Amino acid sequence: MPQSGYTGISYPFRISNRGGVVTSTTSKTDPTHIEESIQQIFNTNFLERPMESDIYNSIQSLLFEPNNEALQQAIKVRMVDDLERLEERIECEEDDIEFTIEVENDVEYLYANITYMVTKYNTYYTSKIKVGESSHE
Repeated sequence: MPQSGYTGISYPFRISNRGGVVTSTTSKTDPTHIEESIQQIFNTNFLERPMESDIYNSIQSLLFEPNNEALQQAIKVRMVDDLERLEERIECEEDDIEFTIEVENDVEYLYANITYMVTKYNTYYTSKIKVGESSHE
């Protein structure tokens, strides 16, 4: 049986077929709850949570800039800063983030493949997170 880990409300928020809130957990072999937490961080804009104004990502303003190596490095630095500030259960560095661009319905999106260590297990995982629309201008 896997070692039990962190448990909390799933992201995105949803109600189960039994009427309760869906929760997610982590274990040494399954980082689902941590991955959902990372997704939530990078999908929360500044002041989107008025009662918790410290919870937001700092990369949204950069996503409309022309996509080049300097911009990607700046985004990596901000992503690591956001993760250090908001997700203390993991460790991640700029070198642990790689970007890909994917087209969905004629719109280009920037994805980040983030490799991080869950400190409780001392185990590494990689998650693919949709960061936002990409601009090539």
